[in-house]
Amino acid sequence: MMGTGGSRKKVLIAVTWPSFVCAGIFTALLFAFVDPYVLMDEIGVHADSRLAGYSLAFLYLWLVGIVVAAMALFIMCTPDPGKKEGNQT
Repeated sequence: MMGTGGSRKKVLIAVTWPSFVCAGIFTALLFAFVDPYVLMDEIGVHADSRLAGYSLAFLYLWLVGIVVAAMALFIMCTPDPGKKEGNQT
């Protein structure tokens, strides 16, 4: 799956960039409806500012997006068990 340094960079970008964008969108949607203080109180995290709540949620959503994108890339790059490498059909 990862051969040269250039393809490793492409894989890294293909996983992190879409997850970054999705994390930003979902963070905005989440906090359009939920107050960060209420969310932090529910999960038992103490923070002094809303910015801490925004940051923690964004990082969590970004991590989830990275895991999902990496799993999808892994599945796409895994050969089918019934097909041979040279068979194009």
